[in-house]
Amino acid sequence: SPKVLGFASVAEIVGVACVAISVRIGLRKRLR
Repeated sequence: SPKVLGFASVAEIVGVACVAISVRIGLRKRLR
């Protein structure tokens, strides 16, 4: 159903955002 697809896309975007944030934090810690 469209609702399931919409939720899946939102979850995917949130997951990518979380990974990007964690990578940024990891790079900051590495530089320090």
